Amino acid sequence: MNVASTTSTGWTPQPEGLHRLLELLRNVPNPSFQQQIKQDFENLKQHPEWGNYLLFVMTNCTTEPEHVRQVAGLLLKNYLWTNTNVPHLIQAVKENILVALKDPKWSVVCSAASIISAVIRKEGLAAWNTLLPCLYQQLSSTDNTFLSSILYTLAILCEDYSVEMDKPEIGQPASYLIPKFIELFKHPEEKVRHLALRCISEFLPSMPSSMTTNLPPFLPALFALATDQAPKIRQKVCRAIVTITEQHVSILAPHMADIVRYMLYSTQDANLSVAVEACEFWQAIASSRMCIDSLKEFLPTLLPVLLNKMVYTEADITQIEAEDDNSQTPDKPQDIKPRFRHTKGTLIDEGDEDGATDDYGEPSDWTIRKCSAAGLDTLSNVFKDDLLPPLLPLIQQTLSPQMTWQVIESGILAIGAIAEGCLNGLSPHLPILLPFLLNFMSHPQPLIRSISCWTLSRYSRWIVVDAQKVGHDKHLRPLMGGLLQCIHDTSKRVQEAACSAFATLEEEAQVELVVYLKPIVENLMQAFKKYQAKNLMILYDAIGTLADAVGSELNTDEYKSLLLGPLFEKWNALGDSDKALFPLLECLTSVAVALGQGFQNFALPVFRRCLQIIESVLLLFVVAQTDSHKDYPDTELIVCSLDLLGGLFEGLQQNIAPLCTNSNIVPLVFQCLKLRAADVRQSATAIVGDLAKYVYGMLEPGLPEILPLLAENLNPQYINVCNNTSWAIGEIALKYQGNMRPFVPSIIPRLIPIICRSRLNKIMRENVAICMCRIAQVAPDLVATQITDFLPFLCLVLRAMREDAEKESAYTGLYLLVSTNPKGSLQYLVYVCDAFCAHRPQNNKLLLQYGQLLHFLKAQMTPQDWETAKSAFPPQLSQVLGEIFDLR
Repeated sequence: MNVASTTSTGWTPQPEGLHRLLELLRNVPNPSFQQQIKQDFENLKQHPEWGNYLLFVMTNCTTEPEHVRQVAGLLLKNYLWTNTNVPHLIQAVKENILVALKDPKWSVVCSAASIISAVIRKEGLAAWNTLLPCLYQQLSSTDNTFLSSILYTLAILCEDYSVEMDKPEIGQPASYLIPKFIELFKHPEEKVRHLALRCISEFLPSMPSSMTTNLPPFLPALFALATDQAPKIRQKVCRAIVTITEQHVSILAPHMADIVRYMLYSTQDANLSVAVEACEFWQAIASSRMCIDSLKEFLPTLLPVLLNKMVYTEADITQIEAEDDNSQTPDKPQDIKPRFRHTKGTLIDEGDEDGATDDYGEPSDWTIRKCSAAGLDTLSNVFKDDLLPPLLPLIQQTLSPQMTWQVIESGILAIGAIAEGCLNGLSPHLPILLPFLLNFMSHPQPLIRSISCWTLSRYSRWIVVDAQKVGHDKHLRPLMGGLLQCIHDTSKRVQEAACSAFATLEEEAQVELVVYLKPIVENLMQAFKKYQAKNLMILYDAIGTLADAVGSELNTDEYKSLLLGPLFEKWNALGDSDKALFPLLECLTSVAVALGQGFQNFALPVFRRCLQIIESVLLLFVVAQTDSHKDYPDTELIVCSLDLLGGLFEGLQQNIAPLCTNSNIVPLVFQCLKLRAADVRQSATAIVGDLAKYVYGMLEPGLPEILPLLAENLNPQYINVCNNTSWAIGEIALKYQGNMRPFVPSIIPRLIPIICRSRLNKIMRENVAICMCRIAQVAPDLVATQITDFLPFLCLVLRAMREDAEKESAYTGLYLLVSTNPKGSLQYLVYVCDAFCAHRPQNNKLLLQYGQLLHFLKAQMTPQDWETAKSAFPPQLSQVLGEIFDLR
């Protein structure tokens, strides 16, 4: 083996140690040694020179097989990420790693770039201030392979540090890098052009000053690449145009007509990757303020292109035909895609959507067909009914019996895509159109049956409103019958579409479904017996959505027998770690809430198993923390179990107490509050609130430990966590009373920034306001000392809340705050008066107290000061003050 004896820092590896490491690395591809190699690597990590050995192999052992140096690089990157105190290793990396960028092996270059990124991630660009100037100097290299390596490294860095690169304190490297990237757009080597465009694209979303300065040379250079022979580069050009359109559309205004023509042309590109990227433009421009002016004249050309691209391609059909769609065939594990949990009952969706079916009627993989449908959907929400005159004749043509089934299917998809934006203009046509679409639910082609289910579901709201006006027979009953029939289809794809569509109809119809409850439950549970694993998850959602929609109407012996027998049969058959348990837990959560006290006889085994699951997963966390060979468990089992416990609390209310007695629910929830996963903390904080509300005695002994954890979760970055936490603290405050005082100084400072930021989520600010006022009821003096920091914002939030018991409770806290610190309140007198005038308490005694307080505030002022303050009041406020409180 021909290697240098030392690194540039003078460090020398021990021959026997180097030999042992190389032997391990050489055997990495051998599956027979995998477990042993993993164990040996874990042992070697404990060696203080482990990182130096990896760096040596990466940069010096050039005659070793490529994978040896690549794996050494990946191990070094991970080691740098996970170890905080390795200054000598970082220095060695800085002095040695750049040589690896000259390596002819691309995998080694990629590893070197990732190591450089790991160092920057750990220390920042300022700590390696020679790096970017050094890389910049190499951008003039005539060695195209080396130049590509430099550009790749810069692309990795630009991806994460484009904003930082524009900072003057580190020399504003973006100011000299960006012009060089633009210059390289003309390079004869395709890879160089592609990487240069990739680098500069990272600056487009944030548009720092260095990028803005270079826009005059950048845009012509970008447009010059629009006709590049390389599809990858044209794809990047389209992506860049879409990014600018999304973030800074005014930059493109002078060129918009030419850009629209180019994107129309590129949407029809023979290369599908280019076509999909170009097709994204129609959503981007439709979401901008320039849409109508930019696109109106192009609609007659654009709409046929989008409709044409909504037709299944031959490749799509080949892939679909290769799948076994027979409902009798069990699903393979790889057919069941990872699911994304949708927490029922949360006020705010933080991003994930449930189900295997996407917004355009089929399993999700982004294609030109779906992108075109999404574009049409977005355009319909901008142009509204003005889109229909040029579009409807085109759709009518696609639905002609002379057309192939693929074209007919695309026309049905188009009708679904415009359902939201063009509903008003389509409404007169729906009495004819809906029966026409219903006929397609029995079409011999499964893909037409499935898209018909999806499209009809998009009109669910109109159908329900129509049923409330003229009765169910015309549209609602036939649609429900057609969907229930398709739920039993022999095609898995149709089953999936029908089940998802029925869930959508359930959400819209709500109590309108009660008259059909028996056939609905019977059909869903018949499907339950024959569905394969993938569609069973969607069926669980349909059952849970039904429970959410009709609520206590399910609480009869007949429906409980139909529903709970099959559900608990599956419940008992699945192991605690089986991922198929997730959707079942969510389904049972909705059922438990709907049945309320009717779930009492089934609650104990469910309650115990949920705690058992939580405890077992928490134990796996402890094991993973102490044994590096063990992986951390999936938190979703904890989340689903906590949510089901929440469903039991909501359904049983005070009757949950016997289940909680002698259980370990409080210590388990305490452990859940300490986990990093936001979804776990979201569910755990909700359970804390439930415990405080229904079994406070069990929770009280643990509050000295729990309240500090709750305070840490008052973070507006995690909206649902913050919502549940503020609610839980408010529930605790009402019962903990004076014992809350030691915790108030750590809670109120976290609430104030949330209540004072008007752009934050409205519901979150309302929950925080209620929490603050409930704390004020038990410790008004501690809260009132900071009243000048938040009072006007608190008043504005409270006055806008709907009238209910929580608002009345919150106003009690506001009254105590102002009473405790009247001097501080006078600074914001108009807000205080406005807030009390905006509330009509149920209790007349409270109204009297409000008036007395306002008169007291007036008495603290001189007559001249009062008149001055009052002159700034809106006339309507002065009028209400006089009429209700006799304050003039």
